[in-house]
Amino acid sequence: MRCFVCQIKNGPVSAALHSAKFTKVCPTLRHTRSRSASTYTLERHSAFDIFEQQRLCVHRPRLQALARATSIGSEMAGKPAQQQEGLKMPSGDTFPWIGFGTSGIPSPDSIRHAFAAGYRNIDDAAAYGNEAENGSAIGEFLKQHNRKEIFVTSKLWQDKHHPDSVRKSCQQSIRDLQCQYLDLYLIHWPEAFKPGTKEPETDFTLFDTWKAMERLVDEGLARNVGVSNFSLSQVQELKKAARIPIACNQVEIHPMLSNDKLVKGCQALGVHMVAYSPLGHSPKEILGNAELVNIAKAAGKTPSQLCLRWNLDRGVAVIPESGSPEHIQENIEGIYDWKLPADIKNRMDALNRDQRVIDPTWHDWTE
Repeated sequence: MRCFVCQIKNGPVSAALHSAKFTKVCPTLRHTRSRSASTYTLERHSAFDIFEQQRLCVHRPRLQALARATSIGSEMAGKPAQQQEGLKMPSGDTFPWIGFGTSGIPSPDSIRHAFAAGYRNIDDAAAYGNEAENGSAIGEFLKQHNRKEIFVTSKLWQDKHHPDSVRKSCQQSIRDLQCQYLDLYLIHWPEAFKPGTKEPETDFTLFDTWKAMERLVDEGLARNVGVSNFSLSQVQELKKAARIPIACNQVEIHPMLSNDKLVKGCQALGVHMVAYSPLGHSPKEILGNAELVNIAKAAGKTPSQLCLRWNLDRGVAVIPESGSPEHIQENIEGIYDWKLPADIKNRMDALNRDQRVIDPTWHDWTE
């Protein structure tokens, strides 16, 4: 008998590939244990979304690639456990090393592609204006999966910094994303605006906003809280007043903007770093750089794979975004199977130009 989706004939497959852990990556697979303790038999597919079945169950080599690529539920021989898993949050949860960014993605289908490719870390924000649409894909996924199998991040926009608005904003994101609670809720930018404007708000402080963020953890609405686009001095000051640890600082980081001082400074404080726009927003910004292209050729990788691995080797998690199924797959496939050689890393480090992709006029980047 053959699988009606992938046409793979039933038969013994390796336990490493089709173990119970791997069902977290491909939940459509069901297995029965054979008499041999070392094999499983592919039995059937559930009635889960045909889209995901088609993406996951093409042929056995594809499944093997996905098993290697994802940081959840696969056993990758010879790789440190921390590399397989991700950043440990103050709650004890794990922030997978590679996530899927949703700013500007064309439709929730991109998230469906990401789930199918093995991503289990979704990054969104109220300011992106797509949480309700993206929530449809997350809600579909959670009908067939345990909530703990994914990590969901959202962010507090600047006109919601008032302590009385923080809880309402968080609850709205939870409803829109259909995710029951947030694994991580970030202050999107340190500047506060008056409601519905970009006019600076001065009636309360950033510390007042943070205290309201901490209450979200107390109430179970968010498992962890953190910041985004904060300078090192801002993180240092906030840390002094924080009752609940700052989980991370999410900022723009890529080879053209290494943010080395900020990365090392936050890591020394025990604040994890997460890179948004790790590939830029268009090829001409980052991936089309002639020297980067030459380095990628020398390494036998694509420019995007090189940029992502460069950040991971610095202990920085990444949340690339893409609307292309091919690029979504490319960004995660095999990402844990190699590390940058020293000479390649040195060439990558030399690419820094302090070149920003995201640079709003109202934000001061000075330390």
